[in-house]
Amino acid sequence: MDKFVEYVREFSALLGNDPDVRFAGLVKGSAVLRACVAGQAESGVRVRLLQAKTLPDSPAAGQAQKFGRILLRDGLRAELLDRKNNKILEFDGVVASNEPAKEVIVQDSGTIDGIVVGIEGADDTVHVRLRDMDGSEARVIFRDLAQAREMARRFRGAPVRVHVHGTWKRSPDGVWATNKVYADHFEDLDEESALEVFEKLRSIPGNGWSDIENPLDAWRSLREGS
Repeated sequence: MDKFVEYVREFSALLGNDPDVRFAGLVKGSAVLRACVAGQAESGVRVRLLQAKTLPDSPAAGQAQKFGRILLRDGLRAELLDRKNNKILEFDGVVASNEPAKEVIVQDSGTIDGIVVGIEGADDTVHVRLRDMDGSEARVIFRDLAQAREMARRFRGAPVRVHVHGTWKRSPDGVWATNKVYADHFEDLDEESALEVFEKLRSIPGNGWSDIENPLDAWRSLREGS
């Protein structure tokens, strides 16, 4: 328990110890800590993690290195993922056992963004394929036929965000993907480009993005884990 408390404390420090950053529980299937970031803290946490990844001399990067050293001490490794399971940071330690990595399946909820590129009926459900901006696809199961018909009207149209629950699978090489997820509801997204969004963010003083020379490249680096 002492080590668990230490992990939570250092993880909180990595996210900035903001009152709006709260512990949101554990996820079954793996040692997964979940944090909930609320209100105005979200932009601050995003900038802090961006600094941890791209500015090695920043306090955020120092905290990330400290967290990594604690995991290394205990023979562990970890990844920091966003709500869509995109890898933000990786903490390389030594796997505690010499056993080969195994496939892991966890139950969770989240959102999937993309363009509707395929719709198939299956029994009393409808399977919808969504393709994101990087070209990867996810399959979402709709039980509500009225919602499925609305999705059909958006075929090859503007992007949507689908709120889902179900299971995600991690391959032995550490890549996460949807396994079997069900739609709860969805919303339409605007088609404003990422460049336009970051130009707006850069115009707001003091939020961190205005200090980054090329925020679009930094954002892509965070998404791709490079």
